[in-house]
Amino acid sequence: MHTQAVPYSFILFLTLSLFPPSQLHAQGSAQGEWSPDVITDTLRNGLRIYFTHVNDIPLAEVSILVDAGTSREKEHEHGLSHLVANQLLKGSSDRDAGMISRRLDELGSVILPYAHYDFAQLYGKTLARNFRSTLEIMADAFVSPRFPSMELKKYQEAAPTAIPKLPSSTAEKASVREVQLLCGSMHPLTRPLMPDPADLEKFGRDDLARFHDLYYTPERSAIIISGDLDYRFVRTLLLEVFGRWQRGNAPAPLAPEYPSIDDRVVVLNDTAAKSGLAFVRMGVRTPPRDAVDLPALLVLNSILGDMDTSRIGTALWGHHVITPNFTTALGFSRDCGYLMMTASVSNGLVDSVLVITQQEVAKLLADGVSDAELRRAKSALLRDADLTFSSNRALLKLLKEAFVYALPLDEALFLHTHIAAVTRAQVQHTAEALFDDGLTTVVLGDGPVLQQKIQSAGREVLLEDVNQN
Repeated sequence: MHTQAVPYSFILFLTLSLFPPSQLHAQGSAQGEWSPDVITDTLRNGLRIYFTHVNDIPLAEVSILVDAGTSREKEHEHGLSHLVANQLLKGSSDRDAGMISRRLDELGSVILPYAHYDFAQLYGKTLARNFRSTLEIMADAFVSPRFPSMELKKYQEAAPTAIPKLPSSTAEKASVREVQLLCGSMHPLTRPLMPDPADLEKFGRDDLARFHDLYYTPERSAIIISGDLDYRFVRTLLLEVFGRWQRGNAPAPLAPEYPSIDDRVVVLNDTAAKSGLAFVRMGVRTPPRDAVDLPALLVLNSILGDMDTSRIGTALWGHHVITPNFTTALGFSRDCGYLMMTASVSNGLVDSVLVITQQEVAKLLADGVSDAELRRAKSALLRDADLTFSSNRALLKLLKEAFVYALPLDEALFLHTHIAAVTRAQVQHTAEALFDDGLTTVVLGDGPVLQQKIQSAGREVLLEDVNQN
């Protein structure tokens, strides 16, 4: 049977008329501030599209994201999401690993896999004129990987030396135990993002294929494209390479079960501790990223301990000479977040750190923050605000947040303008919501000494061995 070719111009007209994209321009941005046009779109199979043209530099950057990070691993599957992502480019339906590598060299393109707590991705960077060829390789690898057993074995054998590991310290066990108290003992945030090579040895090709078939589906995925491209051209290509990708049947994630807040101080006894230092971790659970009032929370975090003139840091080293090593940090995943305060101090002064921290939190709840504190915190947070839309990479990062945490584009793109608008009342409201149930506390060091000091300050202590968690 003879089939007549369909004109390219007709395909463009048909795809754009059947699936009209939406567009965002400068919503929420400061008056006179340049902001990019962002086109959002969805294919029939559920694949989300984010597209923007930042500048006329002939480059394009692409991120294909899927809800298949470590949060989707079962208890016995630690490392599987990392392994799946890193084997995507080792052979697909149309190309083996050698063909993929050689073709990327010819194109001058780079494609990198990555697995995070909340997502997995392929990131690509290419010359705009080579966008089609690079996208075809990425799509084929993402949708139809073969996971050759030989390539998998090579990766597993090389893992002990190839997988980078961040320097670890005994103090990290205090942070992990604190996250367990806030998010649960099995939460992904309690595990290192990079897997232990020993965890990878137990997986075979069928394990990777099963995980991929279950979670790598279009309705759980998004593609973010930023570069010197025309969207009509881009969308036609996306239909060509992703249009036949079928929806899946991944189970809905279970609702998280958060531990109850316990006022007891967990003391981790480190029998090898000889430095005389105690490592203190105090935390509160925040709402998930898509529910939290992030601008006010960022300001509050900065005021408490994340700048030189922070409230608690100043109390511990300005008003009192206890420790200069105090800071705060925020951590987020899709279903749990936390604000953690950390300090290192001599064993003999650990009770003072706990008491002063509680006093400063109580003062903040009673009196609120001052205009000067608010102004300094905003200044620190907005120091690099002019770089918000400075590059394709910067914009990809913001759009990635929008997809992964289901954020409105206005909130993801214009966080800096929302921070600038935060009021003292908003910071006060956020503090009251966070500290309503109190703090969880973990202290690591010489257990018997710490137990005595903390109990003398009127706090109940739960003594644990540092290696039991």
